[in-house]
Amino acid sequence: MLKYCKQLKHLTIKCATADAIEKLTNLESLECLKFHTGNKISKETIIAISNNCKKLKHLEIPNFQLVLQSVDDDPHTVSRVLDDLSNLEHLEYLNFADCELLQGSTVIAIADKCKYLKYLNVRGHNNLTKLSYDALTKLENLQELTVGCSLAVTNDFVKKLKGLKVFNCDRCLRLTDDGIIQLIKNCPDLERLSLFHVMSITLNTIIAADLETKNRNNGIVLCIRISDAELYEAAGRIITSQWLMTDYSDDPSSIIVTCP
Repeated sequence: MLKYCKQLKHLTIKCATADAIEKLTNLESLECLKFHTGNKISKETIIAISNNCKKLKHLEIPNFQLVLQSVDDDPHTVSRVLDDLSNLEHLEYLNFADCELLQGSTVIAIADKCKYLKYLNVRGHNNLTKLSYDALTKLENLQELTVGCSLAVTNDFVKKLKGLKVFNCDRCLRLTDDGIIQLIKNCPDLERLSLFHVMSITLNTIIAADLETKNRNNGIVLCIRISDAELYEAAGRIITSQWLMTDYSDDPSSIIVTCP
């Protein structure tokens, strides 16, 4: 591949040795690099990606296992190498889903340097703090953001988000109507909003969304996903806006279908 595929732009790695992956990062034309979930990735691999894949626009490393060189290595200290991924300044799509070792310093560095980022997934139990989430509000081109299962995601953070088309905040238990309503007001092009197991959301959010979308002139339907059956039924009775619909699901792995 290194010899004959020098112009390769898209590469998906299901399983490979660290040495092989590091060699593949020398494909300098790579724009899209995907790792299957659960891959074992070494510190040296992350450094190689950061140093060699300067044209990378799309990177997926969900639920990866960080390979330690010795039993004395502190995984949280070693994971700071992920900060180097902020050198990929052309990134538009970044998937860190379910990466338990993800540190706040990595997100802050990426928010500071990866200004073209449009999609970011930091869902799952990780080490992100309120400070690191707040850093994401500096990403002016961000259109789709997935967070989840974090007590550090608060109304104060959500109220600062603007310009989003998709926001997934499943199981963010500190969110309430107050934050979500302001998010809907700040994001007139919002298409999908996932509130699975956000237990404090009430009919007030649906009422506000109904009022906010009623005068939309962009042709975009807002679809709100909820997991409360009673709230879903009540929403169906009060929605009058043609630009608003709700989707009910009690399955956390289900995906909202794109609205017409």
